[in-house]
Amino acid sequence: MRAIKFLGLILPFMLLNGCMMVSSNVQVNKELTPVKESTYYTKQPIHLQIGEIADARGNEKPKVIVQKRDGFGDSMAGVIADRPITEIIHQYLKQGFTQLGYNTKPGASDYILLGDLNKIQYNYNNTDRTIKPVFWLDIELKLLSSKTNRIIWQKQMRVYGKIPGVDFRKPIYLGEAFNNMVIDLVRQLQQSKSLYGAMH
Repeated sequence: MRAIKFLGLILPFMLLNGCMMVSSNVQVNKELTPVKESTYYTKQPIHLQIGEIADARGNEKPKVIVQKRDGFGDSMAGVIADRPITEIIHQYLKQGFTQLGYNTKPGASDYILLGDLNKIQYNYNNTDRTIKPVFWLDIELKLLSSKTNRIIWQKQMRVYGKIPGVDFRKPIYLGEAFNNMVIDLVRQLQQSKSLYGAMH
């Protein structure tokens, strides 16, 4: 009898959070729309190599955007991209600097841009949906001179993502928010006066 009562108490909670127990695959867009305007189009024939973006998040699997959590805050499953997260960031960075006139094709380069993806964090209140979720990524980027092999520009960046959907727990909205977050990262770099100055 006690077991039946206990099941009756936890069953609604299990049904409410059942969708959180299964990993979800999401598609991330691959094309960056053309930049509308930028003061920092390169005026010189500069070859910029987009080097390795390392995944320094620890135990996260390469394709996991975030871990979904149950009502107690425990990890249950992941929102999984169609390819490794660092590959997505690498591809967007390459497109972004190509738009500014840099030669990002393989070969001898003037500069190399490297990065470490340190964290993707997603916080939400499971009991009060009026509290907006917070979604961000932390990344450290370094620009090396190929001539000296020294770091000439370095920056730690935190970029926030906006959850577009009403039910922010749905994977499709998290996938879209991540996509927009990486695009915002690229846009900030396209408008970076210090990065532009390091290469000119």
